[in-house]
Amino acid sequence: MEWWANGILGKTPCAGVDRKILFCDYLFQFWDFKTSNYFRELETMGREPHIEHAIEMQKNVDRHYRPYFKSTLLSQINEVSLQKFIVYIKTQKCLAASTVNSIRNASMKALRYAKSKKMIKYFDFDAVIRAGGKATKRGVLENEEVEKLFKAKWPGIRSRIAAFISYHTGMRRGISSFR
Repeated sequence: MEWWANGILGKTPCAGVDRKILFCDYLFQFWDFKTSNYFRELETMGREPHIEHAIEMQKNVDRHYRPYFKSTLLSQINEVSLQKFIVYIKTQKCLAASTVNSIRNASMKALRYAKSKKMIKYFDFDAVIRAGGKATKRGVLENEEVEKLFKAKWPGIRSRIAAFISYHTGMRRGISSFR
């Protein structure tokens, strides 16, 4: 059992595995648009990866994964620990299912890549289920609400202009808004 966990003395258990790399560091490096081999491979295959997506995934890593997994190594991650994390962010953080699934995808894509490159030996991807739930209906502001909104004292002219533009154009605050 010790050989299974640590490898045979003098031989690496999995080619390419750095047994010292932290799980969150691996995720963050995987989503680094400029240096990640994953994005270079996508470009080689004729795909056009988007830097905005990579930045959002890195934000997910810093915002959600780092506080939870802290000093957990990549070699210590399994489907049970990842599923517990998904349940935690859904129930304790009270996030919408689509947000939880986006956070989940940040690790699943990276772990699939790690498995394909023989960085991890075994991972049951089907055991990490997606979050479900009803999407909350988003309403439109009533005229009285809009009046109150624009009569309120704003912290700055920029935020007031942004709200005014979004009101007149129908924009909503999304993932990449207000950077």
